[in-house]
Amino acid sequence: MNQVIRVADAREVLALVPFQLGYTPRESVVFVALRGERQRLGVMARADGRDLVQPSGKSLLGSIMDFLARDGATKAIAIVYADCDDGSVAPWLNEAVDRIERLAVRRMPVTAWWVNGTDLRIGRHDLEAAQAVSEKSANAPESALGASGLSWDEPLPIGDLSTTQVSATMVVHGHVVAGNRAELARLPRMSPELEHRLWRAGDRYRRLFKPPLDAADSAQGRQWLARSGELWDAALDASAARSFNGITGRPELPPLTWARLGVALNHKGVRDRVLARIVGMSLEGGSDADSAPSSGTGDGADFSELFAPTGSTVPDTALLQGLSEAVAYATAATRHKHRSDGHAVLALLAWWEGSGAKAAEHCDTALRIDRKHRLAVLVRHMLDIGLPPGWVANRDSRFSEAMRE
Repeated sequence: MNQVIRVADAREVLALVPFQLGYTPRESVVFVALRGERQRLGVMARADGRDLVQPSGKSLLGSIMDFLARDGATKAIAIVYADCDDGSVAPWLNEAVDRIERLAVRRMPVTAWWVNGTDLRIGRHDLEAAQAVSEKSANAPESALGASGLSWDEPLPIGDLSTTQVSATMVVHGHVVAGNRAELARLPRMSPELEHRLWRAGDRYRRLFKPPLDAADSAQGRQWLARSGELWDAALDASAARSFNGITGRPELPPLTWARLGVALNHKGVRDRVLARIVGMSLEGGSDADSAPSSGTGDGADFSELFAPTGSTVPDTALLQGLSEAVAYATAATRHKHRSDGHAVLALLAWWEGSGAKAAEHCDTALRIDRKHRLAVLVRHMLDIGLPPGWVANRDSRFSEAMRE
């Protein structure tokens, strides 16, 4: 089941950000939507700090504010992570916050938080000066606008955020924070000896299907597809059983089975069958493995549940993560040149879960292997335009999460 977390102070909000993004942001600004009178947390949107001070920064900020407004935000927090690796402060700090405040005067109240090491500073503006600057901005070039009276309060110690209630709750439910963004798409590691053994086994399984994997009009091809579908059904059922029993990690399957599972994902019919089953199994209230639908070869699979804006389509995140782990290990068991389908599947599942950064990293990895991969191109486009899954699009959802990059 999805967990409702109550956030009562700034430390809890700051502790939540890395878990929502999947990694600890650096040299970034993270926008957090606050919805309604109770200021419930909504979507989060991250931007590189240096991008906000570029000529295109105004347009980027406008898109982010539109994104927050669509989620029902009445206020927002702009959390600034401006500490550089060498211990210095990023030069874009004040200019980026200044730009944010100028736009906020016309859109919604935005409070700037600067996370400076183990301290938090709150930004303050001379609102009259900001309003005057805003009124001039329609007729004046960006370079002609002066500062809007930005100052920072005295530092407030935030200490070790891993000791917060939010961190404890997220860890208990199996959430982890990657060291950096690139790690989000990192596949499980295995020894070089096992890796090459699995690659050779996958090559043998691939050769069993003739003609090539884009055709299935032979008896041998139909048999290969049926066998591949059965292998994936068994793997997903085993993953679901572990999740239902509170056990994390992939199921214990013979190594050669993982090689076959990874190769099978390269066939669109098998890939769509796997996606259809995962979607069916992960829907809240319908995640019993015995009742999960089998979709044949997956051709023509209905993925409308991913987009339908109804509260019933909130996925069971613990189960979804367990099923995704199986896809990740199967992908790791194939040669690098055959991993685009696995990464694309993981990208779509991450997007559905609400992990926009993870989805983007898997998309980019898939497109580096195959720049025309249709599923990866589709998910990348959804991320670029800020399209949320249906359960996030539902304004009354309690589980809005980070989407836009």
